[in-house]
Amino acid sequence: MSSPRRSVGGGSIPFLLAFVGPLVFLLALAVSAGAGTYEGYYNYLWNYPSEKQDLGWNEEAQGVGHDANYWFIANNGSIVTWGDEYLWKVPVTHDLTESIAGVPGVAFFHNGSHPELLVICDHFGDPDCFRYAGHQYVLLPFDDATEDMAEFPYPGVVVLESHDDPSVLEYKGFGLLSDEQGLASFVTVNPRDSCLYSAGSAVGPMRRYGIDWEQVDAGVIEFELLETFWVYDGDGGGPLWVDFMQGGEFSPSGELLFLSSGRGSEFVDWWGISVFRSSDWHMVAHSAPVLPFEFVYDPGSPPDDWEEPQGLTIWDLDDGRAPGIIGQLHVILLDNDWPSADDIFFKHYTNRIFVDHRCAQVPPGEQHGTPLWPFSTVARAAAYAWPGSRLSIYQGSYDESVIVDVETMLLPAPGPVVIGQ
Repeated sequence: MSSPRRSVGGGSIPFLLAFVGPLVFLLALAVSAGAGTYEGYYNYLWNYPSEKQDLGWNEEAQGVGHDANYWFIANNGSIVTWGDEYLWKVPVTHDLTESIAGVPGVAFFHNGSHPELLVICDHFGDPDCFRYAGHQYVLLPFDDATEDMAEFPYPGVVVLESHDDPSVLEYKGFGLLSDEQGLASFVTVNPRDSCLYSAGSAVGPMRRYGIDWEQVDAGVIEFELLETFWVYDGDGGGPLWVDFMQGGEFSPSGELLFLSSGRGSEFVDWWGISVFRSSDWHMVAHSAPVLPFEFVYDPGSPPDDWEEPQGLTIWDLDDGRAPGIIGQLHVILLDNDWPSADDIFFKHYTNRIFVDHRCAQVPPGEQHGTPLWPFSTVARAAAYAWPGSRLSIYQGSYDESVIVDVETMLLPAPGPVVIGQ
């Protein structure tokens, strides 16, 4: 992971202390207003599902979003049935390693259910969800199958409304994006300005669109191009040529934009997961082939056997509702296995670094700061920490001196923690 250069402030209680003697503190005191700005989801946990097929949504899976209780997963059939596009509404309580066939609460939207979409749409992208005035909207980007049709310049966004009735995905209509964009790999709404952001998969800039949310319920969906801008390679770096973009979503505060990119046949260093500061669009973190911010894929040899990053979403699932899944950042890796079924790797990341003194017997090389392999000392966790991380320290005594030189946060433990010698 490139060193995140993020400056975090605003009312939280940061952990920026050197302990020179015994100190007893209750970690609950560290949680306060502003905790939502600690959004450095750079600690890889595991895949779940891992190399799975026959899920009902695995073929050409393109992206993922969520509301309070459901996943929304977009897939494009297969290479043989290109143009057969679906969006699946799946309860968060469903085990994603199991097929969705016949599962209560699963619903879907198919482009063939609306003739105007069947004519123009041949590829869904990475969706996003946005709640406005009590309406839960699902925003589903698509590419146009008929570029020569003046009536339908490409690309566009289908807008659906998800109701409390799990079987309902109400079609509100679709709107067109700028034809300068070419394609729509993803769409995401920034909570700070309620604008829609998108990018194509080819080399080019990002775009910001305005929409009158008051009119969406009536089926009036019009996007106004407000801004075209570039993202930049770190503080002081030049514009990045964004290519083969796959997914994107803002963090809950809107401070960070997470993007996924890459494809088969080759590997480019900055492909994978990139994180940008929304105040100036400079990169603050990037995944790497090694921990903690690990993202690895095999570009292979298209079209026979190759992996590619796909869409992502940010959803805090540390409450245990999702079987086999915790963390906040969730990213799809698609294994294209032509002519057999595609495999899914669903990767999960957290901003938490786990510490548990009871794991002192585990060799240091096997301690990675995850729930399964926590660090046994606070000092090792502190050396591992990055701006925007959180230290989750199990209760008990840690006979050590600790210096933390990045802004991180302490998370509550069920009891007191003693650090010092």
